[in-house]
Amino acid sequence: MKIRTLVLLLLSTALAVRADSFSLAYDHHSTRNLFQTSDPVSDTVSSFGIFLDKDKGGLSLLADLGYALFHENPGLSFGTVSLGLDHLRAVGTRSAFYFAAGGSGRFFRSEWKALDSLSFELAAAFKTYLAPSSILKVQSRSVYASYRYALFDDLNQVLSLSLDKFFPSLTTLKTEASWRYKHFLHPFSGPVPDVPGIPVIPGGPNGRGGHGFVPIFDPDGGAAGIQSASLSALAAQGLGSRVGISLSGLRQWTLSGENPFSSITEFYFVKNPTFDEFSWEGWVINSLLTALLPYDVECRVGYTYSDKGFPGIEVLTAEGEPTGVPRNDTRSLFEARLDKTFPRLTVFLACSWTDNRSTDPLFTWSSPAVLAGIEWRSPFGRKE
Repeated sequence: MKIRTLVLLLLSTALAVRADSFSLAYDHHSTRNLFQTSDPVSDTVSSFGIFLDKDKGGLSLLADLGYALFHENPGLSFGTVSLGLDHLRAVGTRSAFYFAAGGSGRFFRSEWKALDSLSFELAAAFKTYLAPSSILKVQSRSVYASYRYALFDDLNQVLSLSLDKFFPSLTTLKTEASWRYKHFLHPFSGPVPDVPGIPVIPGGPNGRGGHGFVPIFDPDGGAAGIQSASLSALAAQGLGSRVGISLSGLRQWTLSGENPFSSITEFYFVKNPTFDEFSWEGWVINSLLTALLPYDVECRVGYTYSDKGFPGIEVLTAEGEPTGVPRNDTRSLFEARLDKTFPRLTVFLACSWTDNRSTDPLFTWSSPAVLAGIEWRSPFGRKE
């Protein structure tokens, strides 16, 4: 009933503001290893989304509503809602500033209420053409996230500097340097055997004596943070008008701090507050082939290899005791996707295979996944 009310509210808002565009999206996902552990749990997930935007005097208003339904593990089902606005302001003929602000919420069923969250984001960017074929961009993003279980509350900041270079040979080169800092506001509440709202995860750290979110005990309390930096590079080459290839690499270092939790669990579809871009160091290599097939079907085939260590995270025994061995994962990911776009409709089919090897036997696993979906767009309320 609550989701239905939110849908009606968003539709009413679209009518009231005469939204420039309105989109509906649906996708269906099947995986054999939902929690990404050596004890696989299968599930299928149906995701629904409603999106609208309105441009008024250079200011864009954005809103979306989503719901993910887990068929085999319904307690994981959650809804999302977000509102935001952005503005692009040109400076002369070669530069522009971009500003954005927004808020979002994620709401679970009773079993996972501890992961309910509200977040607020501010972003800014400056882009300028150094030459007709060179673009320099500086970006900043700040996000505050508040969880029902305050252990996860955090404030994070990302700064990045990138340079793009384009050549007449259809070659594109891009480099980017980033700095990140995630500040956990109050993660040290002492070891807690049972956290209300976080049930036992099948095949997860629960089976080893802990729910996977037990904080590292600090008798003085206080806050904790993780600071990291990364460098990345990408080279892309067009092969005629219908085929393109790219190769990219990223190296990330932890500059200070570590994750203030005793273990990290991975949920395939659920944003995990203990596992994100801040929690690891290592490197990632990605290759991608894009081709425009007959009937304008877009095909993408990619391979990604990563080697990630997790500062502060130790391998646990079957009884949940630390072994002193740090967790390190290597992962191979194969992906393929087909997209067909019509004037107001896009349909897609994607599949992937993941093979993960870890110093922690719990996280050594391999599994396929299949995803199919459809998106419908309409110039809803637009004045022609």
